[in-house]
Amino acid sequence: MKYRLVALGFGLLLLSACGGGGGGSSVAPSGADTTSPTQAQGEASVTITIPSVTTSSSKRRPQYVSAATNSMTIATATGTSVVSLAAGSPNCTSSNSGRSCAVQLGLPAGSNVPFTVRTFASTDGSGTPLSIASAATTIVANQVNTLSLTLNAVLNSLQVIVPSPAFTAGQPSTASVIVNMRDAANQIIVAGANNVVDVNDSPVTVGLQVSGGSGALSVAPATVGANPSTLTYTGAALPANASLVATAVNALNQTVTAASGAVAFTGSLSTPAPTAAPTATPAPTATPSPIATPTATPAPSATPSPIATPTATPTPTQAPTATPAPTATPVPTATPTPLHTPSPAPTATPSPAPTATPTPAPTPTPVPTVQAAPQSLTFTNVGALYAQTIAASQANNGGSFSATVSGGTTSAVTVSTSGANVTVTPVAAGATNVVITGAGGATVTVPISVTVTTLTISGRR
Repeated sequence: MKYRLVALGFGLLLLSACGGGGGGSSVAPSGADTTSPTQAQGEASVTITIPSVTTSSSKRRPQYVSAATNSMTIATATGTSVVSLAAGSPNCTSSNSGRSCAVQLGLPAGSNVPFTVRTFASTDGSGTPLSIASAATTIVANQVNTLSLTLNAVLNSLQVIVPSPAFTAGQPSTASVIVNMRDAANQIIVAGANNVVDVNDSPVTVGLQVSGGSGALSVAPATVGANPSTLTYTGAALPANASLVATAVNALNQTVTAASGAVAFTGSLSTPAPTAAPTATPAPTATPSPIATPTATPAPSATPSPIATPTATPTPTQAPTATPAPTATPVPTATPTPLHTPSPAPTATPSPAPTATPTPAPTPTPVPTVQAAPQSLTFTNVGALYAQTIAASQANNGGSFSATVSGGTTSAVTVSTSGANVTVTPVAAGATNVVITGAGGATVTVPISVTVTTLTISGRR
C-alpha cells in the first residue's frame, strides 16, 4: 500500500540577517532560538489548495493533503512553526471546490537543513497528524529555492467491507472485499496510491487473513494493495462465525490498528427429509350382536289327588256313598320364550383416501443485483497515474463483469476490466457514467466526475 507521491514546491527567498533587502518579513518558528544575530532565515510564500469534504468520504480520492486539514506545522532544529489553514483564517480563501491558503514559512539557511511537515484536523497543530513528511535540503541565501516534498498518510483506523450475504451454502463462489484505510479525521486513504505510515513516519503494511473459516475460505492477495482482494469459498463446508481480519503493522512489526468483517452465508447444507405419503385409516370391523339363547320355563308339577279313607259303617247301617276323588288339575303347557332376533351387523363405512396436495412449481430465482464499491468516483487530475479501481460484486458470480462509459462526456475516462475489478482512467475534464454489467444482464451505474485541481506556488523577493 503506497500513498500517491505528490511534489509540494516551496518558493523560498532567503534573507541574510545582516543584509536585509527584499521587502519581506522574517517569520521565526515558535520556540526558535532568536538570540543568534548571524542565523540566516529563508522566507517562502506558499499556496496550498485543500479539497472540499464530500458528502461521502468513500467517494473521494484523498489528495496529498486531507480534506479535513485545518493546520500545518513545520519543525526545524530551531523550533516549530504553526500555520492555520482553517476556513475563515486570514491565510485562506474559500470556494466551492475547497479553499486556497497562502502562508509564509521560515527556514534557516545552510547545507542539508532538515525539516518535518505535519498536517492536522485541529486549527492549532495539536492532535494526531493526518499526514507527515521529513526531508533535508540545502538552502542557498538570496535566491529562490524549490523543495520537493512527499506527504505520507498517517493510518489511524481500518474498515473491512464484505458483501452480505457473501455466499450461498454449498455453492463454490468468490466475492470481492474492500478494506478502507482512514486517517484521524476518518477520511479514506487510497490503497496503492499513497504511502501509508504510522504517527512516527514508519511504513505500514496491511495484511488479511480468514478467521473461523474451517478451511472452506481463503483470501488473495493477502496484503491490501491497489486492487481489491478476493474471498474464495470452496462450497465443501459451512463455516461458522467466519470473518475476514485486517491488521496493520509498521516496520518494527508492531500492530498499529486492526478491524474485521463478518462473512455471511445464506441457505443450508443439510438435505430435508422427504414428506411421507399419508396412510389411509382402515374401516372398522363390525362386531355382530350375540344371539340370545331362550331359557325353557319348567312345567309346574301336578298336585296328586288325596285318597279318601272309608269309614266303616256299623251293620246294619248302610254304608255311605263314597265321595268321588277330585279330578286332577291338568299340567299347563310351557310357553316357549321366543328367540331373540339378532341385530344386523353395521356396514363399515370406509374412510375416504386423502387428496394429494400438488407440489407448486418453483418460483424463478431473481437475478442478483450488481454492487459497486465505491459507488462514485471523483478525479482531480488526468492520466494513468490517477486511475482508480471499482470493485464489482454479485452473488454467485465468480468474476464475470463488463464495463462501458455512457452519458455526459464519454471521452472523460476510459475503462478496462479484470475479473471483478474495473479500472477507470481519467483522460479529460467532464462528467459521465460507468455502467458495469454482471450475470443475467444486471447492471449498476457509477457516476464519474473529472476536474483538474491547480496547485499554485508563488515566491517573492
